[in-house]
Amino acid sequence: RAGILSAVALQAATRNGARLFRAEERAGLCKGRAADLLTVDINPLQEIADTERISAVIFKGERLARAELFEEK
Repeated sequence: RAGILSAVALQAATRNGARLFRAEERAGLCKGRAADLLTVDINPLQEIADTERISAVIFKGERLARAELFEEK
């Protein structure tokens, strides 16, 4: 709706964020780097709202149960 391509929005939220925080050398999908990530059920390049359809979360190399992310403590 804002007129931004999905690919540009995703890059702004990922690669550009790593650059902003000077984390390019220690983060990303390369051997030896931290790879916190989430996977989605459908290609968000087609529809950016599909980024909300999260199927898995990997944090510090461990798969987290998505339900646990929303539990109140």
